[in-house]
Amino acid sequence: MAYAQTTYTSGGLFAGLISALTGIKDDIRRRWSFVQSVHTLGGLTDRQLRDIGIPREQINRRAYLEVYHSQPFNQPF
Repeated sequence: MAYAQTTYTSGGLFAGLISALTGIKDDIRRRWSFVQSVHTLGGLTDRQLRDIGIPREQINRRAYLEVYHSQPFNQPF
């Protein structure tokens, strides 16, 4: 009878920490991008927003979709 063993290696504790920190860094970068987008769009006048096709009440939604779902601003919702 033959015996076989499969071994899975992981990167260890250090690699796990680096991976976790990279994920946190990406989350912070996305959040910062969202906040900056909302701040920039919120600073525009109603006329400027109308010119680019974004109603003021959709600023948060559009910024969220752009940052977290990679949807361009000009797609209809």
